[in-house]
Amino acid sequence: MDFKTKEQNTPPRRHKDAHLIHLCSEAQWADQTMVIFTQSISETRRVSRLLDAIKIGAVSLSCDLSPSERAASLGKILRKECYIIVTTDVAANLSPIPKVNRIINHCLN
Repeated sequence: MDFKTKEQNTPPRRHKDAHLIHLCSEAQWADQTMVIFTQSISETRRVSRLLDAIKIGAVSLSCDLSPSERAASLGKILRKECYIIVTTDVAANLSPIPKVNRIINHCLN
């Protein structure tokens, strides 16, 4: 049997990002709300900037935002100005997230 190490089984970040972009594009086109969980605040910001750069409307929620900033971000989702929330699991527990159609755990390898 040919066993591979974890590093050999882990797709490069660019492949994960490409799949994520495809899923986000589908969700936005279908007017579906989506939550993307990341493992750190820096990864939340990176993914959010990536989506913004290609004109996919996303808001980020992180525990370093004030309650009013989190409420403003969630307001964009409720008003259908954005369809995608990028967050850490900690920040998700701080704010009530509206009904979602898709959930992505972006930190899985």
